[in-house]
Amino acid sequence: MVFSRRLARLTKVVQQLNSLVSDVERVVDEQGRLLDMCRELESDLRELRTDLRAFRAEVARDAADAAQKVVIQVQQGFNDSLRDLTVRVDRLERGDGTPRRGALPPAAPGG
Repeated sequence: MVFSRRLARLTKVVQQLNSLVSDVERVVDEQGRLLDMCRELESDLRELRTDLRAFRAEVARDAADAAQKVVIQVQQGFNDSLRDLTVRVDRLERGDGTPRRGALPPAAPGG
C-alpha cells in the first residue's frame, strides 16, 4: 500500500513534469514565432523608411520645379512690362505716338 501510494505520487509528479515540459516547448515555439514576426516587422520598417526617403526626394524635386516655373513666369512678366515701358517712353519722347527707329516692338497679347 505504501508502495502504491508512493508510485501514485511519483506518477503524478512525472505527469506534472511532462505537462511542464510541454508548456515550456509551447512557450519556446511561440517565442520563435514572435521572433519571426519581429524580423518581418523590422524588414517592413526598413522598406517603409526607404520609400519615405524616395517620397521626400520626389516632393523636394516637385517643389523645386514649381518654384522654378514661378520664377520664370515672374521674369517673363517683368520682361513684358519692361518692354511695354520702353515702348511708352519712346512714344512719349517722339510725341507723335509712333515708335522711333530701333525701339522694341510691343509685346504680343497673352504672352
